[in-house]
Amino acid sequence: MPIRRLINRAVLEDKQQIVEVQTGLLQGAKLNVSPRTESGYYLGTHEPDLQGSLSKFIQPGMIVFDIGANIGFFAVAAANLVKQQGRVVAFEPNPGAFARLRENVELNGLGDRITTEQRAVGDFDGTAKFCFALTHLQGRFADLPYVPKDAEPTDVPCCTVDSYVASTGSIPDVVIMDVEHAEGRVLRGMKTVLERYRPLVFVEMHGPEAIREAFGEIATAHYQLSQLPTLNRVRDLAEITPLGHYLAMPPSSERAA
Repeated sequence: MPIRRLINRAVLEDKQQIVEVQTGLLQGAKLNVSPRTESGYYLGTHEPDLQGSLSKFIQPGMIVFDIGANIGFFAVAAANLVKQQGRVVAFEPNPGAFARLRENVELNGLGDRITTEQRAVGDFDGTAKFCFALTHLQGRFADLPYVPKDAEPTDVPCCTVDSYVASTGSIPDVVIMDVEHAEGRVLRGMKTVLERYRPLVFVEMHGPEAIREAFGEIATAHYQLSQLPTLNRVRDLAEITPLGHYLAMPPSSERAA
């Protein structure tokens, strides 16, 4: 991967433009990206373990929540998988990323299938302090790890999955989470949804504290955690690696029922 990145930086253009994704789950879709610095989106190689797994579990007609949707790579992919009869709700608090999310939704003619929400998702409803100082597209709650000490936090609206479901009636079959060390918070804020509706949850794990919190919430919900793409069962906290992708799901007996 490092060698590929060096080659990409040498041969691809370094200006934001509308491109057609070359391979992968989003092949043929249009995205507004910088091919050099965002080559994974352009080439279709972005997070291949998650890409390969989503297509096995997301079915037409499903409702998918994409939490931390960024510029919409997986929101668009999920919308293609759920087809016309399904829906995607994409949550993204970063203003720059959200603008490109909206643009990429429209570029692919998916405005009737993807609802975009410019807000953070966590374990409370109200206003959250968010930091956008890591990169122009990345952000996280201001009290989480790796936030620069001199960064100025920004107020953003925040909700829980439970309150969003209660207020909209939109119930997810699948949740995709990339929330930059806030995995435990998001899971705490969806206790009722996990207990009552039992959605599948795809989650990217981050630092040790986030992993510990998330693993605890998953166990409390009586979910099973599996590593992607193998679906090998995770039985111990020590088996979870930062930046790895995992699937939390109800026991197979419940899914069969």
